[in-house]
Amino acid sequence: MSYGQSRSSPSGAMYQAPAIQSSISGDDAPEHGSDAWRWAAHHSVNIRLSVPLLFGRYYLTILLGQERRSATRLRKERKEHPLVTRGNVVALVLFGTLTGLALLALMQGIAAFILRQSGVLVLPQ
Repeated sequence: MSYGQSRSSPSGAMYQAPAIQSSISGDDAPEHGSDAWRWAAHHSVNIRLSVPLLFGRYYLTILLGQERRSATRLRKERKEHPLVTRGNVVALVLFGTLTGLALLALMQGIAAFILRQSGVLVLPQ
């Protein structure tokens, strides 16, 4: 087993490589046998941010990896956590708007650079 991989023991508890277990201590350490050990090892992308804002501290987590949940569990979790909620819609609209504005600014900068280089756009000095 390579570094970072986990597996189930015969008792069903998760086993995590000792190097990872020893690097996590105190409040960050999950209880022995909990599912928390499993999540750290099985995601190709695991981005976790904590953002301090004027009105509180919020977190953002992006996980990407191979789907391992059964169809039954997926249906159950979709009922418990629906995709279309007020918060999700607001977040997607804000993300889409900010992404669109960033792309427009990038395209404007590229167009201005090309026009300047070709001599079409001459800026006063």
